[in-house]
Amino acid sequence: MATTLMEHGTDRKSKARQLVAYLAYAMQDVGKLSSTSAHLLELSIAALNEETGLPAQNQANWARKPS
Repeated sequence: MATTLMEHGTDRKSKARQLVAYLAYAMQDVGKLSSTSAHLLELSIAALNEETGLPAQNQANWARKPS
């Protein structure tokens, strides 16, 4: 049973990484439409990173990239 839980946790982290990567990729386009929405997206990415234990340093690299 412990192995199943570990695999599930690993799968969850992998899916979270994929979601964060997609959201970070979309942030530039969202920022062109609405700076408020881009900021909310940035907060969402930070919350996902925190809840899943992903590194937080990446979010600074994704935020506010020049157009």
